[in-house]
Amino acid sequence: MNEDLFDGRLGFEFPLMDVKGRPRKLMFGGAYRWNQRENVQVQYNVRGAAGTT
Repeated sequence: MNEDLFDGRLGFEFPLMDVKGRPRKLMFGGAYRWNQRENVQVQYNVRGAAGTT
C-alpha cells in the first residue's frame, strides 16, 4: 500500500480594540488537505494446483 498525506494551515489574528478583560480580534485563515492512497492487489494462478472454492 502506498499513501501520501499533506496537511497545511495558515492563520492570522489582528487586534481591533484594547478593552481590559474583553479581547477583540479579527481572525481569518485557511487550510488545505491532500490524501491519496493506492492499493494494488494481484492474484496469481498456479497451473496444476487445486483451486479455491
